[in-house]
Amino acid sequence: MRAYGSNRITNDTDVCFERTPENLERLASALTDIDARRITDLHPEGVPTRITSAYLEREEMFVFMTDFGQLDLLANPAGIKTFAQLKEDSVGTELGSVTVLLASPAALRRMKAARGWPVDRMDLLVLDAIERQKGGGREP
Repeated sequence: MRAYGSNRITNDTDVCFERTPENLERLASALTDIDARRITDLHPEGVPTRITSAYLEREEMFVFMTDFGQLDLLANPAGIKTFAQLKEDSVGTELGSVTVLLASPAALRRMKAARGWPVDRMDLLVLDAIERQKGGGREP
């Protein structure tokens, strides 16, 4: 949302991940490198967790506290059929010396509409307003 012009500040970064064996190995290694700790209701700062590819294979969503802040990992976000679909409908952007893929505004709309939480409904209105400001003309 921030990349597309929203002013709303969140306390986390959402990342969707592909569940191939190779990617799960890379993700487990990266999470270990940034000291990812599983957040629970009783432990909002996270509890030490041994993160392996098998651990990441077991669930669809994880919430971690890391050296860089909160990280939410989603294997299958609402409104998206496959990781390949999300990847195809993404926008590349430079983050320092690395190109990262961001969910396109259309993909964000699908995910937020499918989840339907109050904050998601507000984000849909914000995306519409941003598009109107940029001349996209989407009317409420």
